[in-house]
Amino acid sequence: LVIHGEGDTIRLPESGRHIAATVPGAQSAFYPGVGHSPFYEAPERFDADLAAFVDGLKWPGSRLKAAAKVDRAGFPLR
Repeated sequence: LVIHGEGDTIRLPESGRHIAATVPGAQSAFYPGVGHSPFYEAPERFDADLAAFVDGLKWPGSRLKAAAKVDRAGFPLR
């Protein structure tokens, strides 16, 4: 999963597009009006996109899906 801010001036969006285009099976999301830190600048969208990506992964036992239910600090939600 490649998530990139369209307004990133540190790592240009073209680098994210290149990664997404060259990694087999890659998914991408580019956020207009967001800079270098999409997880900080657009946390709700970032969390939703990351959760959707993780939920779509196929892993034996689906333990990864349960592990994704954590708060922003990485602690399990109850």
